[in-house]
Amino acid sequence: MVERAKQCGVRLLWKAPATAILADGAVVGGKTVHAKWIVGADGADSRVRAWSGLEASVDRKMRFAQRRQYGAMLLRDGTEVSWGRKIQAYVTPLALDETCVVMISRDPFINFEQALGEFPRLSGSLRNGEISTKAL
Repeated sequence: MVERAKQCGVRLLWKAPATAILADGAVVGGKTVHAKWIVGADGADSRVRAWSGLEASVDRKMRFAQRRQYGAMLLRDGTEVSWGRKIQAYVTPLALDETCVVMISRDPFINFEQALGEFPRLSGSLRNGEISTKAL
């Protein structure tokens, strides 16, 4: 992503915290940096979001997760995220023959097996995979 941004002419300012947003840019290191666009990639407690007046739309409800590791290779690299009705499934390779599956929901009583049922393709892929951990 960084390389593509540079190819498009984006100027990245690493380790240069912004202290304010202006109508035509931001204050960075005590200097005004003029910009048409500002990307606030500064985490869950984003100052950029707060300065932009978007804080009211943030939903701070707690989420719960369970995970299992399977003796099966579903992905070679990266993470795959799938969305169900009220749940998300994250699939991440751990080793050549091991995969981690995480179910995340706002339901504190999330049931891993029921949640897996919302993702038929994932469930089918795991059918022959041996569970190497219990749901945690």
